[in-house]
Amino acid sequence: DCDGVFSNKEKNVCSIKVADCMPIFIAHKFEPIFGLVHVGWKGLVNGILNKTSHLLSENKYRLYDFEIVIGPSIQKCCFEVKKDIIDRFNPLFAYQKNDEKFTVNLQEHALHDLVYLGFDNHKINIISECTFCNEAKYHSYRRSGHNAGRMIALIGIK
Repeated sequence: DCDGVFSNKEKNVCSIKVADCMPIFIAHKFEPIFGLVHVGWKGLVNGILNKTSHLLSENKYRLYDFEIVIGPSIQKCCFEVKKDIIDRFNPLFAYQKNDEKFTVNLQEHALHDLVYLGFDNHKINIISECTFCNEAKYHSYRRSGHNAGRMIALIGIK
């Protein structure tokens, strides 16, 4: 019932389910703090990454010390929105497809937001595989609707 989970217990494993949304893996370089954030387009534009950075900062962690992986998700090639919501996105990452439709690069939007919030650009990696395009490898809510399966993202300390 949440879009993010963190732990500081080495025996724990955090998990989330995704099917086009970005799984964002976050691990501290020196401390046993790690977690996952489920970032869909609504969460992205409503500030879930800002809330994540505040949570970590409030617990006295320096954002610069985290390593991040933005996992596979729907890519700019397949994430289309209409005029009614395009203004909710940072225009740097929105592209006009035709008079009524736009595409958005959600991963680059998330990367920009993370760096702006204080995470180190050099410690953020992006897996830029499209969950919609790659039907043999990934589930996609946009492709299959309510019947879509889910991928489970996991993070822990070995």
